[in-house]
Amino acid sequence: MQSPTKKLTITFPLYGQHEMVERALTALCNQTFKDFKIICLDDKSPIGFEKLIARFKDKLDITIQYNEINLGAMMNIWKSIQIKVDTPYILSHHADDFLKADYLERAIAILEQDKNISFVLTGPEWVPASKPYEYKILGNTEVTKFDAAHFAYNILNFAPYIFGSVIYRATDRISNWKYEEMDTYCDRYFLGEILRTNKSSGAYIHGNGIIERDHSKDASDTRSPSLNENHAINLLSFYKELMTGKIASSRVETTITNNILYYYSNFNIRSNPVTFYKKQRPYNLIQGSKIRALGLYSLFVLPLSEKQKRKIIQTIKKIKNLLKL
Repeated sequence: MQSPTKKLTITFPLYGQHEMVERALTALCNQTFKDFKIICLDDKSPIGFEKLIARFKDKLDITIQYNEINLGAMMNIWKSIQIKVDTPYILSHHADDFLKADYLERAIAILEQDKNISFVLTGPEWVPASKPYEYKILGNTEVTKFDAAHFAYNILNFAPYIFGSVIYRATDRISNWKYEEMDTYCDRYFLGEILRTNKSSGAYIHGNGIIERDHSKDASDTRSPSLNENHAINLLSFYKELMTGKIASSRVETTITNNILYYYSNFNIRSNPVTFYKKQRPYNLIQGSKIRALGLYSLFVLPLSEKQKRKIIQTIKKIKNLLKL
């Protein structure tokens, strides 16, 4: 089923997860928006997808390309986003997710109506990996727009932005991925830099338009074993750049301080707190007077002695007293 012109290209990085790919393709068959084609990118997968894809050729405009070497998950996603397309819009879809039936229609309509929007995304409805496909539509179609500064601020305040739901305006994509500096945080950098470079907006569709596998319940999930505090420092420095001068300085300092401590506390391998503090000092990410509940929680889940914890409390109190807070 081929068509010379389409509105949207959906790229599909593939490696494993055969049953999930089938589920995601079934969801695409049921989209209310039909003007798209699919390009699958097989990353030297140990299992073949030809027979599975052949079953969908009467319903979908779908082709498959093969990587000459295994790129790894994140680099194959990068390839799927940067691939040359002849459509106005592109979506890099993930094999373990599937879309609600009207998501593509809603997202494309937003991009068509507002040329200053570089991308549209949505939030997740979390499900177990084994969850079968279920036809659903968006219950809430409210849309919130944001610029680069508020993209960063919203993420640091736990906005549920899902990278696998992003539909890009193809001409607004940037060429830099910064994987070495950011590791798996590079998707956040990529979206923020698109908004800053194009001086454009992003749009968030409420209603949780993507059904997302709950990775927190997957004991074997090792997608980012190399992620570390240096990547977090790079990312939070970038967020600080985006927000400075656009959002009140007190809010920026509080948000950055508490989030960098939260990120730090979540790494399995980390340097000691003093070393980490020295690492971040050139970027001025931690302001002792701005530590709030999230930062305190993050500090106290660290394997510190009672003496070290008391020292942290005393230091925070001293800073706040000096500033008369």
